[in-house]
Amino acid sequence: MQKENPQAVPEQDRFLAFVEKTLTTARENKTQVTLGVAGVVLFLAIVTGVGLYRQNAVRSASLAFQSLKSDFQALEAREGREIALQRWLGDAPAALNGMKGGAATYDAALLWYGGLAFENGDFESASAWYGAAANGFDSGSSLRSIAWCGQGQALEQVGKTDEAAAAYEKIRSAGVAVKREEATFLLARIKETRGDSEGAEALYREILENPSPSVYKNLASEKVPGL
Repeated sequence: MQKENPQAVPEQDRFLAFVEKTLTTARENKTQVTLGVAGVVLFLAIVTGVGLYRQNAVRSASLAFQSLKSDFQALEAREGREIALQRWLGDAPAALNGMKGGAATYDAALLWYGGLAFENGDFESASAWYGAAANGFDSGSSLRSIAWCGQGQALEQVGKTDEAAAAYEKIRSAGVAVKREEATFLLARIKETRGDSEGAEALYREILENPSPSVYKNLASEKVPGL
């Protein structure tokens, strides 16, 4: 950890430094498709905690979340990420209970724990935390779509593809651009696995029609010829 005075470092910069380290770890262990769970989810979820200091309960919850992440980093540096993950996931219920006074911070914490659980292979807990976070965010919120995407990928990992597909459909119907293309690709992949080549191709081509370059556009272009 850096030695400068924490009060002199903008809160958002401190958040981004934490997320950058998380992304580095994720890239070493995850495929392109699952990077969004440990990467963008954490980035957007954590940044939402910045500035929530108007009420005492909210301030207390936000500070608790800051302290939680700082302690996680410190333990990871001392004893390794695996030990830090095990300890923090074990203490999650008590830690989350202490943040319920700050709604936005609590929902961000649920996303954070969802990412940790996914990374640790505890997909049932990841699904539950992502789902709870999605329920807490407002309709039309980008973070809600991010939570649904994480939940869907966790559900896929435990073979619950019907529920995963439903989560991806929610994203596609939400009217929010964030995670829509990823959800479309993941839904197409489910259809392809089930033998619905026509449905899968339609979704892959929907991605290809997007003029902007993306990893999912590249993946979709590889899929279509084989259908």
